[in-house]
Amino acid sequence: MTMDSYAELYENNPAGSTITVVVAGNFYQWVTTTVGQSGPTDLAVPSAATDDITIGVNGAGLYGVMVISSFNGSNNAVAEVAVHVNGALQPNLQISRKLSAAGDEGAVSISGLLVLAAGDVVDLRVSSDGAGDVVIIKHANLTIFSIVRDK
Repeated sequence: MTMDSYAELYENNPAGSTITVVVAGNFYQWVTTTVGQSGPTDLAVPSAATDDITIGVNGAGLYGVMVISSFNGSNNAVAEVAVHVNGALQPNLQISRKLSAAGDEGAVSISGLLVLAAGDVVDLRVSSDGAGDVVIIKHANLTIFSIVRDK
């Protein structure tokens, strides 16, 4: 029997945690995570200490990726949320959302597929179109799960 590989990071913070975009267009890592569910550590390891998920020595393969988040931030900013692997933006797992002038909280979701190798590091990052903009994450979840694992 083959064990499933899965891992989850999440945040549930109604007060919000702020990420400041120092340089417009640069991505900044979501760094207030809590470890949720996970499978065997030789397959995928979520870490609240490093705010990422590392693929274990036996975890290489095709993964489904799901992200949900609700956030607000700087008035009229265009915020982006994207999955990164080893620090590289994954263009198939990226969204943008224009924030309102009234500070309304809105939700986004991302889903897609990634081929991941042992040692790959998956994390979630945010950006904005203005230097000094803030993105205030209220709720978020980054989940990966294996579809086909290499043997």
